[in-house]
Amino acid sequence: MATVKKMRNEVKEIAWCKSTLEKLPWGKVALHYDQEADVLYIHLKPHSGAAKAKELAKEGILLEYADGELIGIIVLDASQR
Repeated sequence: MATVKKMRNEVKEIAWCKSTLEKLPWGKVALHYDQEADVLYIHLKPHSGAAKAKELAKEGILLEYADGELIGIIVLDASQR
């Protein structure tokens, strides 16, 4: 029972995050969570090709850029945040 409640809360948090991000100027946002690696990928814009990542001052958050434009956010150790 506690596990189901925890899962429901996590789904609500992810849904809130996604709906909040979609209000930003990027429009549609895609989320992908790799449970094995514990990494959350937030894709702001579709992009194929090379991207460069820049780590934020807060360790474990990476910003992905392509052609000088922010295209994604990578959250390492996502379940610990």
